[in-house]
Amino acid sequence: MTVCRKAGLYLVYAAAALVSAIAFTPLVIPSGVIEPWLFGMPRTMWAGIVVTITLVFLASLAAKLSPTDAEDPEDAGRSEESRA
Repeated sequence: MTVCRKAGLYLVYAAAALVSAIAFTPLVIPSGVIEPWLFGMPRTMWAGIVVTITLVFLASLAAKLSPTDAEDPEDAGRSEESRA
């Protein structure tokens, strides 16, 4: 795995941790407030939807950046049968 991909993967991890932490702040879950409404749903529900979509996007990005079996230098000399 190249240094650039590894750094990108760590940035994705950090972004996921940050989004997860922000999800429990008063920015997303205000205390005793259900206003404003948007398309018939409260702001808290919309914020939850945005957080979920963001985490799904980050997970797919992490899957693209993660190393494959062919890129693993430890497995370079071994056959398929000996890997299992």
